[in-house]
Amino acid sequence: MTGPIIARCPCAASHITSPKRATVAVLCYCTDCQAAGRALAALPENIGVMQGDGGTPLALFPKKKLQIHDDRGALRAHKLHPKSPTRRLVCSQCNSMLALDFTKVPWLSVPIARCLAPKPMANMRIMTRSRPAGQADLADDMKNFANFPKRLVVPLTLNWVAGGFATPKLPAFPPLKMP
Repeated sequence: MTGPIIARCPCAASHITSPKRATVAVLCYCTDCQAAGRALAALPENIGVMQGDGGTPLALFPKKKLQIHDDRGALRAHKLHPKSPTRRLVCSQCNSMLALDFTKVPWLSVPIARCLAPKPMANMRIMTRSRPAGQADLADDMKNFANFPKRLVVPLTLNWVAGGFATPKLPAFPPLKMP
């Protein structure tokens, strides 16, 4: 184990350990998070992570020192498109997302709903230009960004530099079979 358990799926079949805290936490409104949220919500017994307004609360952790524990072989990879470098790691026992892996970057996005206490708190909304139509105005309780802001890129880049520019690859997982 590389540190305390930072997140687990609802049925506890899979979990993530890390000695590091989240680098940053966001509410993401990108079209891919919304599309995946809708697709995964169609699975039986799924405990979703997307909020009613289309936002997905995510905590971003450096991959370098984290470990994914899948002792029961329950994790599956869900891709929106076959050639996408982005995959959602979904527990096949509870049909719930454990993590979002952009395979080309040095961090792993973990739904805040899967994080254990103390849960990271989102401090910015990103990709708000992609919010579904007809939503109420966003609250001013945190910064709202139409795109992927520099304010998010800087701490992630600094963390990558501190990690020796490593972009660790996570294990391969079988594909998730969608209904």
